[in-house]
Amino acid sequence: MSGTFTSLVTAMESLAGRGTTHSVYCAQCGTFTNHDSPGSTRLFRDLIEKFAPGEASTKIRSEMYALRSRIVHGSDLL
Repeated sequence: MSGTFTSLVTAMESLAGRGTTHSVYCAQCGTFTNHDSPGSTRLFRDLIEKFAPGEASTKIRSEMYALRSRIVHGSDLL
């Protein structure tokens, strides 16, 4: 189920597109890194809001992407 859910969210992310990439300086490590703005989380939420609008869905949108992140980064499974 984890793989299926992750695949669903990944497919949705591909529909959301990508933000504008720009370079930012990290003072902690002393290097430049690329950063997308808006980020993938915001783009995902905006995509869902476009096709499933409403205040009642706001919490669900956040929970869906948070679950996706926990699965992908190895801290949770379904």
